[in-house]
Amino acid sequence: MQGRFGSNSVIGIFLLLMLFSFAGYDIVRLVAVQLPNVNEAIPCRWLRSPEDLGNNQSLVGRAAVSRSAPLELRVRSSLVPTDPQGTFAVRILVINDTLGTVPFVYSPEEVIVGDNNTSGLGIIFEPATTVFTPGVNQRNDPQTYPESRLRVLGPQQRCVHVIAIPSSQIPNTLRTGEATVQAYYRGTNTGQVPAANPTPVYGDQGLYTGLVLSPPATVLTAPPPAS
Repeated sequence: MQGRFGSNSVIGIFLLLMLFSFAGYDIVRLVAVQLPNVNEAIPCRWLRSPEDLGNNQSLVGRAAVSRSAPLELRVRSSLVPTDPQGTFAVRILVINDTLGTVPFVYSPEEVIVGDNNTSGLGIIFEPATTVFTPGVNQRNDPQTYPESRLRVLGPQQRCVHVIAIPSSQIPNTLRTGEATVQAYYRGTNTGQVPAANPTPVYGDQGLYTGLVLSPPATVLTAPPPAS
């Protein structure tokens, strides 16, 4: 190995490996976003669910949630395919702008197209467009959210969710080159912590209530294939 790379290269590779081992996710993300064709964040489905929010919450995160929206959203889409077998993808980037850990309502199967006034992530097209997604009939807002329906974002952490729509389900309103897409996150309640013995430290799950919107992005159509 030394003969191929030289002693300085071997030491450099070793130091990089040690850096990633100790620094963890944040350093990996900072390096990854500089590389082409690498996602800017981990999939939201990889985030861990919280454990016992009645007793384990970030004080900094709770303070941030009580003051303003702790999350920032960004959205972008692929070109609308002209190939009948193609897929249209919309990427939602969720960013925790605070210095605390923030829980939010998220289940991979419950990110919807449209807005039915329930908690969670979704996208809205303009002009208004109806596209069936499985989660639309599953989302609801219980008084207490099961922890499996929640995820936590660490300080300054981000994640990405991708909605894939088959070409056969894309309406003509998205093929004009003038349509836009916008991501949203809605929280309808803070989540009630059930009474227990001993009494939980917190009376709610610390969830943000309100509406967060991304800037809209234009939906463009792919050029027809060359004949």
